Amino acid sequence: MKIFKGKKMWKIVFITACVMAGVFIGTAVFAGKKDSGTKETGTKETAKKEEKEEIITIEIWDWQAGPAFDNAFEKLVPVYEAMHPNIKIDRTGYNLSEWDELIKTALLSGDLPDLFGLYQGPQLWEVADTGILFEWDDVINADPVWKANLGKNYGIGGTLDRHGNT
Repeated sequence: MKIFKGKKMWKIVFITACVMAGVFIGTAVFAGKKDSGTKETGTKETAKKEEKEEIITIEIWDWQAGPAFDNAFEKLVPVYEAMHPNIKIDRTGYNLSEWDELIKTALLSGDLPDLFGLYQGPQLWEVADTGILFEWDDVINADPVWKANLGKNYGIGGTLDRHGNT
């Protein structure tokens, strides 16, 4: 078994986090839907229902532009989209050197993507202070079935808030 260290490990963690965030967003969108109590029968009715389902595009930005990360996304995105035919992933990879300025500009213009990575520390605090970050607690707790099937939540070690707390 090969153990990854350094940048490669963080890339793997970031990919996993992005994909999981996409899963959570896709699930959260449908968490509020209620069953009308009627059952559809026949393939024609089912096909009509599927045709009417709105396509949801999840825009993802990251600072990992390059062959390794791009190749991973090229493999993961079609798998996810096949599992969720009404969801389209639109990922844009940027260079690390432009990331901080890109996020600040997008934040000021109100043109941020649905999912994006932040560095722990000042960049995270600046964005958190705007109040735009979404807390998952209410969404998770609102649906007992979803909550029961979610399993345990784990944080990524080494992340600290502005007061030095983990």
